[in-house]
Amino acid sequence: MEEIEMYGQKRWDSIKFALDFDDTVSLDPEFWGEFCLLVKKFGHSVTVVTSRADDGDNFDIDAFCKHNSLEVIYCSHVPKEECFKADVWLDDSPLAVPSEKNLRRRLSHLVEDRNGKGGW
Repeated sequence: MEEIEMYGQKRWDSIKFALDFDDTVSLDPEFWGEFCLLVKKFGHSVTVVTSRADDGDNFDIDAFCKHNSLEVIYCSHVPKEECFKADVWLDDSPLAVPSEKNLRRRLSHLVEDRNGKGGW
């Protein structure tokens, strides 16, 4: 991912957004559809990443993705980070994103930081 200088700030030329469906998109599909259009307008990408299994009963996700020309990744209740690599996660349940290994690593850094031994 390349950084571009703009307005005295660096910005990435392409950001990969991962967008949760249940209790995120489902709360306001029209808003998220517009959000996806804006993201694409700026040259970035959006992929719907859901904890659901691809069991053929996902008409709501499939319809949203088809209408907005989005790819969907079904993680089948595996941590989303193991199914898709994103730069930015948009999810009502942040704990559904990291793998257990990465979550433990991140939490250990917080404990170290509280004890004055460094951290994030």
